[in-house]
Amino acid sequence: MKKLNVRAALAAATLLLLGASPQVSADNCCNTTCCDNSSCWNPCDCCGDFEIGAHALLFQPSSCRYDFAERAGAAPLTPGTAVSHGTIGTIDPGLHWGFRVWGDYIQDCMFVGVGYQWLEAKNSGRLAGDDLITLRDNPVGAVGAVSVLPADSASGRLFWRYQNVDVRIGGIKSSCNGEMYGFINARWIDLEHKRRLSSFGTTGTATVVETTQTGNDKAQFQGGALGLGFGGRRNLMCNFGVIGELNLLGVIGKRQTSADFTVDSKSTTAGVTTVTHVAYVPGYKSVTSVTPEIDFRVGLDYTWCCDCWTIIGEIGYEMDYFWDVFEVASELNPGLIRGNSWKTTCDDVGFSGLFFGLRALF
Repeated sequence: MKKLNVRAALAAATLLLLGASPQVSADNCCNTTCCDNSSCWNPCDCCGDFEIGAHALLFQPSSCRYDFAERAGAAPLTPGTAVSHGTIGTIDPGLHWGFRVWGDYIQDCMFVGVGYQWLEAKNSGRLAGDDLITLRDNPVGAVGAVSVLPADSASGRLFWRYQNVDVRIGGIKSSCNGEMYGFINARWIDLEHKRRLSSFGTTGTATVVETTQTGNDKAQFQGGALGLGFGGRRNLMCNFGVIGELNLLGVIGKRQTSADFTVDSKSTTAGVTTVTHVAYVPGYKSVTSVTPEIDFRVGLDYTWCCDCWTIIGEIGYEMDYFWDVFEVASELNPGLIRGNSWKTTCDDVGFSGLFFGLRALF
């Protein structure tokens, strides 16, 4: 979270220094004639034009890791014994590929357009060894006062999905130094975050107990947003330019959460086996929530011109961040707590990383 805040501040400062720099490209020669062989595309002088584009996204979802298990620092692990902390089984969300496509119609310095963005991410991890701790608390109740459930191996899985549909309408101001544009937009948003814990352990000699644990939780948000944004491009030299965009949105939608946890124990004494199954289901929640969203990007571009075609290559950094968009069930521990230094909820959600691609103006 701190890294994202620093990046956000730097990117916002860069954008302000650019003077709200575009989605459209200027002619460095300040030639205002459209369809002239020596001229780049001009948004205010052409009688109806189109823009299509696509970006590849290399994004990391959120900054919240999933600590699914921990090895006790001292063995054996017994109920009522203070636990010394050891190796942590954790999953840090990595970089994953996504994409964005869009199209605009531009006329008389005004534009209207629609876009779609998609990202899906999966990560997993495993920790093996004696005396693993897979729960901070024991909500099941079947094992009495045991505050931790030991295991020999544990694994965790993470899943993220983020997609949106954007509709924009705005205006463009073009000059020899670049362009500025402003817009209002409506956005449909679909966010989903799933986690899964599984573990297996065997304890005892005279009485052998095999314990299998599984836990799942799911958080999903679907809704709509309205926003205001601005951006632009400033020429650097020749056909190179600096681009930037800042979009602030208010989001309203349904926040849904569900979770379950089960413990299956098989106890064998002198050849006699007893099986116990305990399930803990916190239940399903669905509430309407309102949250802010910030979406910004900064980068560089390069422009090629040919008759009425302008092709622009772009590369840069982008972040889309939601505050308090999820309400993850606390009963299924998403991470082991050591004091207050470990984040155990992922209520704030961010997606950040690189974008690069092409836009065509004709």
